[in-house]
Amino acid sequence: MQLSTALLQHLGYTKQIPAGSISAQWFRVVVLELSGLHVPNDFCHEFILDKKNNIVLTVSTDHKRALENVIGPNWEKLGIEFTQDFAGQVFSLMKIPVGEIIKCEESKAKEDSKEFLDIYRGFSSASALLGEKEAIFVPHAAAYIALAISRGEQWIRPVRIGSFDFGRTTEGALISDFTPSGTLNIKSTHRRTSDELMAGLENARQLLHPSRSAALKHFALALGENDVFKKFIYGFLSIEVETHRIFKTVDHSSEINSLLSTVDKFERVPVAEMFASDFQSKVKNIGDRFVWCALSKWPHLGNSDIAVFKELKSIRDKIAHGELSVPPAGAAKRAEALARKILFPTSVE
Repeated sequence: MQLSTALLQHLGYTKQIPAGSISAQWFRVVVLELSGLHVPNDFCHEFILDKKNNIVLTVSTDHKRALENVIGPNWEKLGIEFTQDFAGQVFSLMKIPVGEIIKCEESKAKEDSKEFLDIYRGFSSASALLGEKEAIFVPHAAAYIALAISRGEQWIRPVRIGSFDFGRTTEGALISDFTPSGTLNIKSTHRRTSDELMAGLENARQLLHPSRSAALKHFALALGENDVFKKFIYGFLSIEVETHRIFKTVDHSSEINSLLSTVDKFERVPVAEMFASDFQSKVKNIGDRFVWCALSKWPHLGNSDIAVFKELKSIRDKIAHGELSVPPAGAAKRAEALARKILFPTSVE
């Protein structure tokens, strides 16, 4: 929607901005609700979630301190408003950069200072680029936080509840071009010390890799879903996708050789190589691949986990064949638990 010239003048947008006259880097800050978490009131810590793309995550109980960390000391100029008191609440701010310098379009601005520029639709192209970035990285971040902090039956569920964009000119001035939005309603139940939270986030970061993004995205969707059918499907998909990924990384010859340890050593290696030569192409069934990954790559899984997987696969198959319309009670929760166990084994106690 375009505003009329008269209305823009009434709002104070009177300064003409020629196209290309301002160059800036743009960022989106996504607010994630951490439902079910309680940490000390003075907690505020910043993590580099993705070094290559410069994605930064700030987890805090102090929203003003977090905003200053993410934006800078003049963050209040952006006009960010919060609808409730944040005392004792926990949330995270995920800062996503466009990754390139963008030149402004022809637009109008309010009379600015050297430190701040309030512009009207001067960088609309940045919004589309940031939307693409958010679609890629926010599910990744949500899964990362959940895997890092959850324990046993104490589930922490990060949910996107708002966002805002801001820019920095090449001279360092803060720019406002988009309206912040979102309502925060955060609950606290499970306690973590600052050290526990920081250690968990650091450990989880070690497991993040682009090759796992599909499984993590499905896992994040499961965490944020209230519909039990969708929650189950997303949870099982995360298990299935990760199983296929891990299966492709297994050194089948070496693993078969290890299993054939009772065979005479001069015969063992040729036998292993014979089995392994067609192993990956012949083992297509997700059930067989899961068991093989449990034997070779997931030593923390036991027979009970394999039994759970077989149960979940049976439920998924019955849904696909029209024999079930809704997963049995507890199936979605078991799918989430097993997914977390293979995606982030160190979070399992």
